[in-house]
Amino acid sequence: MAGTGQGIGRRTGSGVRTLLGAALVMAGTVPLLAGWAPARAAAPVFAPAVVLSVGAVPVPPPPGGVRYTPEPSFNDTIRRGAERFSTETGVAVRTVIDDASRDAADILREQIRQGATLIVAVAGAHRHAAAVEAVAAEFPQVRFVLLDAEVRQPNVTSIVFREQQAAYLAGVVAAGLSRSGTIGFIGGMDNPVIRRFRCGYETGARSINPGISVLGSYVDVSSSGFRAPEKAARLALMQIDRGADVLFAAAGRSGIGVLDEAAERGKYSIGVDANQNGRHPGMVLTSAVKRVDIAVYRALRDGRDGTLRGGVQALGLAEDAVGIAQDENNALVVPEPVWDQVDAARTAILSGQAGGLEKCD
Repeated sequence: MAGTGQGIGRRTGSGVRTLLGAALVMAGTVPLLAGWAPARAAAPVFAPAVVLSVGAVPVPPPPGGVRYTPEPSFNDTIRRGAERFSTETGVAVRTVIDDASRDAADILREQIRQGATLIVAVAGAHRHAAAVEAVAAEFPQVRFVLLDAEVRQPNVTSIVFREQQAAYLAGVVAAGLSRSGTIGFIGGMDNPVIRRFRCGYETGARSINPGISVLGSYVDVSSSGFRAPEKAARLALMQIDRGADVLFAAAGRSGIGVLDEAAERGKYSIGVDANQNGRHPGMVLTSAVKRVDIAVYRALRDGRDGTLRGGVQALGLAEDAVGIAQDENNALVVPEPVWDQVDAARTAILSGQAGGLEKCD
């Protein structure tokens, strides 16, 4: 099982552990009497809330089995960022999981009714993008942070990631280790974020082997595709039967089914979002990591300090916000020449010389 640490690039790693809570403080007023000095105004209340996407809903293991047990993924990295902020500042952060059973906009309005002054939301198949756009207009005094999508309103900070850059590096590793000349990609669903992952992966692989075959599948047409590991495992087996010997899963909790199935069949896999190398040491070649925890922590910190600004932030390799994981779990399986190719690819990306990657934006 992967721990909380995440290595991004060749020789780096970091990790945090903290607790979440919830609090709301109400300020009263003091009457002004003759001869009294005016009472100081109470400091504004900062009450943040985080609304996680459906991928955070626990996935029960199959009856009588322990396969597909959870592994840290996208929503878990969001939690880590909120936990770090809460521990360092003492400010409680309320967390809510949107299980897609209710209207997303109503979930945001409920948080505001409960006193939230800043809400971090995950696009989540773009349910929350439309919801944030609507609710932000209704409550201009409330600040919103939207992850993985763009909403252009004065009180909204949109944070998007250049996933294609991390996926490009993952593709370099996949092509470097593939012996069959066929690799696979399994996405949770067809949406802009997952398309960036797929495009970057294919482009990176073909930078090493122009003739490589890349198979592609999506778990579902809806966000349920991010929490269906058994279905993802069946897709993995289908790709393996077609010759794929390295499988990249960009599918949230569904990806665990891909990693488990690949290991059982003696094939390599690549994790996503968090460092999942430890799931099957020596069989998970690397993980395409998004440092959402850093983005969430900084957004909460800036929100508390009053320095959070609206607009769009695009974070990638240059900001150390994406990368691939290297640790003791893949040190023996990925040879040094492949890491040299990764280093060269990283340099090319940062200098704008990675051919074909521009089409993934």
